[in-house]
Amino acid sequence: MLLMLAVLLPACGGGGTHRTETRPWGPGPMDDLSDPEREWRNALVVLPLRGSAGSMITVNDGGLAFGALTGASHATRWPVIVLIAGCERPVSPRLMRALAEQGYVTFAPDSRARLRQPLHCEGEVLSDLDRATRNLAPRQATINYTFQKLQAQDWVDTDRMFLIGERDGAAAVATLSGAGIAGRVLAEWDCLPTDAGHGADRVATSAASGIRNAAVAPVFAVTSAVVPTHAGDCSPFLGDSPHSAVLALHAKHSPDVLTEPVVFTELLKFLDRRIFR
Repeated sequence: MLLMLAVLLPACGGGGTHRTETRPWGPGPMDDLSDPEREWRNALVVLPLRGSAGSMITVNDGGLAFGALTGASHATRWPVIVLIAGCERPVSPRLMRALAEQGYVTFAPDSRARLRQPLHCEGEVLSDLDRATRNLAPRQATINYTFQKLQAQDWVDTDRMFLIGERDGAAAVATLSGAGIAGRVLAEWDCLPTDAGHGADRVATSAASGIRNAAVAPVFAVTSAVVPTHAGDCSPFLGDSPHSAVLALHAKHSPDVLTEPVVFTELLKFLDRRIFR
């Protein structure tokens, strides 16, 4: 199958153009597809390149015939990281490339390809919690569809599939059942963006708050002063999960917090522990 090259990222909002397989006017060949399948078919993919320190960025065509592009043998099985952006900003190409250069295939579904039910990303009109709650079901439907499709690919290491969620997109990652997920990363999300409760007394008051089954799919959660959080971090929701970790940065960092050197180092340690468990 043919793969198209692209340099654009999936996002719930923001400017710029993006790849689509429908005609700009009138019905197109993808109009009968579900939104999760449209996101899958338009997903951004960054591939590690066997024998080099580089990576290649491309767009999924639905078939994912990537073996020849990576230079790997047919027997190679790659760990995969699926990234879910929040409404405020797209997934970072720098982060995707950095992870690919560590040997991970990084895969970001494109929420802008949605046709039937666009995500609620009205900027200042909605709070992070409102966006996370309204978009929870459609985002989780996309995650489940994406994992189902990836698990059917013979180049995917199905025991080493990870999820990264950013901002309000992290809520969909945090509240999944955890089945089939080796580990989850939550960026700039404190797991309970309300004023209800402090410290150990914090409780999940919304379908989009808290963490589900951290013992099944451990969590690495990162917050910084860029995103104001309420009364703490995700720690109270981790329960009995010795393989989970929280990193709370009190200084302001770039919006792309996972690429900060100290954070990226801890992120790789978390992934390595789950890879070699």
